[in-house]
Amino acid sequence: MPDAGNKSGRKRKKRRAVRRKQTAFQKYFQGIGGAAAFVLLIFTTILTGRSMAAGRSPASDLKPAQQEAEAAAAMTETGTGSAAGGEAVTAVAAAKEATPEPTVGPMALPIPENVPEQDVQGFFANGLAASDGMSVTILCGGDNLIHEAIYQKAANESGYDFNYLYDNVRSFIKSADIATINQEGPLASDLADVSGYPAFNTPKEAGQALYNAGFDVVNIGNNHIYDVGVDGALATEQYFQNRGIPVVGLYRNEADYQKIRIMECNGIKVAFLSFVEETNQDVHADEGFVVYMDERSKVKEQIKMARASADIVVVHAHWGEEGTTDLTDTQVEMANLMVEWGADIIYGNHPHVIQKLTTITRPEDSQICPVIYSMGNFVSAQVHRPQIVSAMLAVRVARDANGIARPMAMGVMPVITHFAKEDRMDIVLYPLAAYTDELAAAHRTNALDGPFSLEYIYDLLGASIPDRYLNRMSSLAE
Repeated sequence: MPDAGNKSGRKRKKRRAVRRKQTAFQKYFQGIGGAAAFVLLIFTTILTGRSMAAGRSPASDLKPAQQEAEAAAAMTETGTGSAAGGEAVTAVAAAKEATPEPTVGPMALPIPENVPEQDVQGFFANGLAASDGMSVTILCGGDNLIHEAIYQKAANESGYDFNYLYDNVRSFIKSADIATINQEGPLASDLADVSGYPAFNTPKEAGQALYNAGFDVVNIGNNHIYDVGVDGALATEQYFQNRGIPVVGLYRNEADYQKIRIMECNGIKVAFLSFVEETNQDVHADEGFVVYMDERSKVKEQIKMARASADIVVVHAHWGEEGTTDLTDTQVEMANLMVEWGADIIYGNHPHVIQKLTTITRPEDSQICPVIYSMGNFVSAQVHRPQIVSAMLAVRVARDANGIARPMAMGVMPVITHFAKEDRMDIVLYPLAAYTDELAAAHRTNALDGPFSLEYIYDLLGASIPDRYLNRMSSLAE
């Protein structure tokens, strides 16, 4: 991963910028203004999305054992207990707790308690419903990459509070039935000093903020996972396990490797896997290991195991070259092989910019499988224009007439990492539907990397994201 201010040294293929045709949804939101648009979008997302997210429970509904688990987690951050996430996990996100009030909030949009009802099409409203009314929406964000400027801003008297970062996108995350993300770098602040590029050690409170934001499954299989060694990797896995959050991408031992992480929601079992192209530290260990892409027999084995245990197989793929939209031969080859072996959805990361969103049809069962090769930086302090636009990809899964669970629809809600200050100490996320040209004009990247505007953002997105999936869910069969 390059430094926050460094461009990739690789020559990038020039693309012809094409202004994307705006949907009525986009025009509506831009016409009514950023803040008002976001208020309306939040409301409709709550109305339409909550009906699909029955598995989420407020803190007041938590079982006593779940409340005790959260209280005990702080005392066992560096424990060496078994990986509870290896067992099948049911009742998705039942241990969600109420989001605490943020202690800091630079430029975050206010969300009023009472929003008047409006007839606005919400992001999750589109897509094909299941014939029996049963479906599950799986959402993924890009790299959660905490540079120095971010954790310095989050520091407070008692530690760190990163909750403010996600205020403007929290409703999207929580409205999905299952939300997952790639945590880029270890959370080993109990073992070593916090640090940023090139060897990351993120304050553990960043993990709590992901939990509070609504993420249900966390991937830690990436090139930075060993930045604090195997112990740091194991501490990261333990942190999330202590909170009942399944972790993929790191396995404590061979027995743990055999335990597929499965979430069940609305009668649909979803398995999560993770494969890594490379790690920054050359680590070969019997405990705390990742599965590398070039270990193809293992990749195939895990996908086959997941296929036998679940209705849908989701893969986190950490691959490709940083700073370019060009795909490598390995990415394309492995995507096709993994779909052939049984993967249904592939969420890619590592390049720190958005790469192609497409589908691959599996010949065996004619299943249309969504693949996004890279979602970009969900949050970071990188400064170049392509690095501050990312994609949240949501995939709707439903059972067909034969009772087989299949991906039926998908949609991308782009996310902008916004900051106006030179020191980047005011970083916060905005969904594109609430972003304005006024905010874009104030973005610091204008002084660092060229003009930044909604037109630039849509042109950038248009190079990788088909228009019908932008800001809305659309059927895969169209």
